[in-house]
Amino acid sequence: MSQSWMQGYTSDIEYTAGYYREQEPAFLNLSAIMHGVEPVLIDKSFTYCELGCGMGHTALIMAANYPQGKFIAVDFNPAHISQAKRMAEEAGLDNIEFLELSFEDLVNDYSLLPLCDFITFHGIYTWVNDENRQFLTDICKQHLKSGGLVYNSYNAQPGWAAVAPLQKTLNLLSQQYSGNSLERFSSAVGFINEFRELKPRYFEFNATMLEPRLNNIKNSDPSYLVHEYLHEGWQALYFSDVAKKMSQAKLDYVGLANPAEAYSYTIIPDKFKQQLAKLEDFSAREMIKDLAYNTSFRKDLYSRGGRRIDAQRQVQLLNSMSWVLTSSKEQSEFTFNLSVGEATGNVETYKKVIKALAKKPLTTKELEKATKTPTSNLIQTLMFLYGSNKISLKNNLKKTNNVSKLNKVLAAESINQRQALAIAAGEIGTAMLLNPIELAFLNHHLESDSKGSKATSIAETMLEELSSKGLSLTISGKTYEGDKMKKHLKEMEKSWINDTLPRMQEMGCV
Repeated sequence: MSQSWMQGYTSDIEYTAGYYREQEPAFLNLSAIMHGVEPVLIDKSFTYCELGCGMGHTALIMAANYPQGKFIAVDFNPAHISQAKRMAEEAGLDNIEFLELSFEDLVNDYSLLPLCDFITFHGIYTWVNDENRQFLTDICKQHLKSGGLVYNSYNAQPGWAAVAPLQKTLNLLSQQYSGNSLERFSSAVGFINEFRELKPRYFEFNATMLEPRLNNIKNSDPSYLVHEYLHEGWQALYFSDVAKKMSQAKLDYVGLANPAEAYSYTIIPDKFKQQLAKLEDFSAREMIKDLAYNTSFRKDLYSRGGRRIDAQRQVQLLNSMSWVLTSSKEQSEFTFNLSVGEATGNVETYKKVIKALAKKPLTTKELEKATKTPTSNLIQTLMFLYGSNKISLKNNLKKTNNVSKLNKVLAAESINQRQALAIAAGEIGTAMLLNPIELAFLNHHLESDSKGSKATSIAETMLEELSSKGLSLTISGKTYEGDKMKKHLKEMEKSWINDTLPRMQEMGCV
């Protein structure tokens, strides 16, 4: 295959479908607010661009959830764009445009992209070469509106310091074999596994960092791993270098893209805080924090001239926000993972908030009254619950049928993939993750809906399909066949009807 259009990017294997909540307009806005920056107005028309969109899964769901927004998703892999366009057309989404273009194309022809309120690129900054990293900066410089937000996530140093030689070696080894990228990567991993039996010092001295990565290689989707390890331009980056590059586009660092990270400083040990206080430069402070916690992946949020806001303005913006409980799982303790370690919450406070939201969605102001919790404590509780996806923001915008139409397309699309997949949840402006069986149930439910009649039994329909193809049912490593498969499908159907479907209806998925 010709390498001329790939520019060092592995393109013969399609990127895996995935949904990344950190890219949502509401998530980025709330992160900005908590880091003291004025958010972008999204209750009316706004423009959003995702660079390196892959198969467009995240962009499609956001377009369905935010009908008032105009979404533009860019990827130079024709297979990605072709599939994304087809799904958008089948779902009837008219507020999203997929462009098969390189980053260089966008820089060279200003007319290809409008001014944007949001520009995001997830992971791609690590995988492309230096030239394309500059193009990403140039795109932000040319097309981000004043006050707009940029999200950039990437593999970071020093967390990759011990692992980078493994990435480089796998890349080089893969070039020694024939076949497509998956086959070559598999051969390279096989070579490494044999090599490890010789007990080389590299693996011995770096075992603490390498073991999790090697387990990840063993257990992850090979299509994802190809993109993680085989790009010629791959580079783990230091925050200071990235921030310096972003500054060329007049971008100011806001903070990590997670509202809960606004409280990360509070759990840093006092002696470490004293060390950080000696540093005036924010890049130096971030570098020291990355060293302290061996950061291997960063999710950075930038603003172009965003207005700084005080605590009073924060509370003003938060008071009218409505919150929805998205996880009803009982908890006896509340611990949350931040970039600087684990934070533990006051059980009584968290339970009061969850109990109040279990009854109905409430605004921050209403929650303060219902739980009798001081404002500052309540906001911190909400940010930790939101950051860990236990609650969501209620989407108060006018609803359309875009969400259910897209979910029908996604459910049908997922049947052959046999993997967990996110679907749009319009009531909360985010996504809901379903396992393959739940997706199959959803597909049958929507199919029967479209025909104006309910299937007698989704389980029986699925059993007939599986049996006709000579397939068994495997869940959590356990295989079900014959009568056992029929019984298990019936049990799953009951759970689907009584629990999963009502929850999906509450979340605005169907």
